[in-house]
Amino acid sequence: LIGNLKGLRFLNFGLNFLTGPIPEELWDLVKLQQLYLNINRQNVNNQFKGGLTGTISSKIKQLTELTILHLDGNSLQGTIPPEIWSLTSLVKLFLGNNDFSGNLATEIAYLIHLDELDISQTNVEGLIPEELFTLKNLTNLNLGLNYLEGTISSQISKLYKLI
Repeated sequence: LIGNLKGLRFLNFGLNFLTGPIPEELWDLVKLQQLYLNINRQNVNNQFKGGLTGTISSKIKQLTELTILHLDGNSLQGTIPPEIWSLTSLVKLFLGNNDFSGNLATEIAYLIHLDELDISQTNVEGLIPEELFTLKNLTNLNLGLNYLEGTISSQISKLYKLI
């Protein structure tokens, strides 16, 4: 069982055709620093095949050493759990190309080390939280193809590292 790999620091199951929910015991791997479960929903002959489903467990908050999280390119649903914003060691967060709902939380500001953020094609909606513009280390930001509305704040100029 994957939950027995307590010292695991790197896990990559990306670029496959995995299906089903993310195993709950995965969130017990508290030493994990890099997690790649990305791009399991792939277009094969104009049909999408594969993709992890279900929601992201609130147990994700246990992965306090996580610096890279790639969950993009799946069929994950529900809201982006607020516990994700407590992972303050995150440097790269990729959630794009999933089927989330809800708004971006103001707690995004807790991710002060973040340099890459991709929440594109996730169906998030509402206003872009002003707190996003406090993430001074961002070099890449992708919020495209969502249902965000309102204006682009002049505070975006604070993100001077954006490429």
